[in-house]
Amino acid sequence: MYYLSLQFSAIQKAIMRHDRLWAMAGTSRILSWLNEVAMPQIAKDHSGEVIVAGGGKFTARFAKESDAEMSKDEMVKLISTTLPMLEFQVAPVRKGNSFNEINITTVEDGSVKPGVINILNDSKRTYRGYGVTFNPHMRVCKECASYPAVIEHPAEYNTLLCRFCYDSFKSARLNLNNLDTRTDLTTLEKVYKGYLDDLKVDIQGLSIPMNFQDLFPEKVEKQRMAVWVSDLNNMNDKVPIWLSQDERMIFGIFREVIKINIEFIRRALSLTFHKDTFIKKGGDTFIPFRLIVAGGDDLCVVMSSEYILEFARNLDISLNETISTLSPDHPLHPEFLEKNSEGKSPEPYCYGGAFVVTDTHTPFKTVHEAAENLMKEAKEKTRRKENSVNWGVMSTEGVSSTERLLRFHRPLVYGDFNTYIELCKVFKNISSSRIYQISEMLVEHFSNGKDVEKALLSIPETWKADSHMNRLMKEDAFRDETGRIVPERMATFLELLTLQKEVSE
Repeated sequence: MYYLSLQFSAIQKAIMRHDRLWAMAGTSRILSWLNEVAMPQIAKDHSGEVIVAGGGKFTARFAKESDAEMSKDEMVKLISTTLPMLEFQVAPVRKGNSFNEINITTVEDGSVKPGVINILNDSKRTYRGYGVTFNPHMRVCKECASYPAVIEHPAEYNTLLCRFCYDSFKSARLNLNNLDTRTDLTTLEKVYKGYLDDLKVDIQGLSIPMNFQDLFPEKVEKQRMAVWVSDLNNMNDKVPIWLSQDERMIFGIFREVIKINIEFIRRALSLTFHKDTFIKKGGDTFIPFRLIVAGGDDLCVVMSSEYILEFARNLDISLNETISTLSPDHPLHPEFLEKNSEGKSPEPYCYGGAFVVTDTHTPFKTVHEAAENLMKEAKEKTRRKENSVNWGVMSTEGVSSTERLLRFHRPLVYGDFNTYIELCKVFKNISSSRIYQISEMLVEHFSNGKDVEKALLSIPETWKADSHMNRLMKEDAFRDETGRIVPERMATFLELLTLQKEVSE
C-alpha cells in the first residue's frame, strides 16, 4: 500500500488574519471543509481509503503509487489556491504494509529514514506552506490589505475584496435551512445542526451573527462580549493508542471520538442558549453565539458576556454526562484505553478552558491571545487531571486594571468554580456600591487577611444579624483552615459576582 499524509499548521494564524467575526468564522469553515470533505473526496476519486481526516491532519492509503501521487498534487493545488495564507506540510508518498510501519523511524544502509509524522513535524521548522505574490501597484483588499481587490463586497456598496475574503464572507453566511438535507457537514456544522435539533425551532429566517454587534439587541449600549477557548487534555496519550489499532478501524475510531466532541458541545449550547435568547434585530433573528473553531481538540466561541458563566458551567456538565454514558468498548472509555496501552492507566478525558470578557471593539487577536494564555495556565496548574477554567476581564486597550491591584484564586477546577457561582447566587443582592467598597478594602490591605477582616468589620452593616455583610463574614469559603480570610478568594468572588450582576442589570 502507498500512504499519503499531510497536515495543517499555524491554523489560528490563518483564521485570525484580521478581526472581523465573519472573516474568522468563514475562514474556519473553509478550512474544516478542506480537511473533512474536499480532501477525502479527492482521495476517494483516486480509489483511496481515508484513515484520518480532521483536526488539521489527513492520511489516506492507496493500492497504486500513481493514485497517491495524483491525489497529493490535487490536494496541494486545492489548499494553496483556496487558502494561500494557510501553512501546511506534505510528506512524500511512502510505501508500507501498514500506517504504523511508515511512522517508524528506521536506519537503512547507515542513513536514518524518519517516520512520516517526524517528517511532517520537522517540516514545520523549515519552509512552511507556499509563497504568494502579486503586482504591488494593484489595488488591495479593503479587509485584509494583503491580496488584490478583484470582486465586489456582497454586502457593502463600492467596496472591493480579494477572492479569499470574498469566499470567507460567503462561507460565513452558513445556510441553516439545508443542514438536514446535506450529507457533507463538517464537525462545526454538525454542532450547529445538533443545537438547532435540540431546540426544535423553526429555522426559517434564523441567521448566524456575522459581526460582533449581531450578538446584541439594538437597544443595548454597553456591548461586552465573552470569548471562550478550550482545548482537550491528554490527547497525545490517546491518539497513539487509536493509531495502533487495525488501520481499517482507525477512521471509524476518530469518527466516534468526534461524535462525542460534537455531543457535549451541542448539549452545552442547548442548555445555555434557549430560543428565548434569540436576538431580534430589525427584520433579522440571530442565534446568540458564533462558533469560530469547533473541530479536533479546540473550541472557540464568542457570545454576549451575560451568558459566559452559565456556558462555562454547562460545558463541564455536558462533558461529564456524555462521558458517563460510554460503553467499555468506546475508544474514549478508560477500559478500552487501558486494554490497548499495555495496562497503563489512561489520563482522563477532560479540557482546560478560559474566557475573556471585553468590549466588542477590543482587537480580537489581543483577546484571543489572552484567552489562550489563560487556558494554558489552567491546564498547567491543574495538571490536566480534570476540567478547569480560567478567566480575565480586559479593557479595550487590552489591559486588566484589577490584575495589577489584586490577586485572584484562579485558575480553578470546576468544584471550586461552582462553589463561587453558587455564592454569587446567594449574595446576588449585594449592591454595586458595596462591592466597590469591599474591593477598595481588599486593594488597601491585600497582603494581610487579618487587616482585611478588620476593615470589613468597620462597616456597620456587618454587625446587623442576617445582613449580607454579616453572612459574608461567616462564609467558610472565604477562609483558610485557620479561619483567617483569604483575600484572593474574596477578590475572585467579587469579580464573578460583578459579571453575574451584569446579567440582571
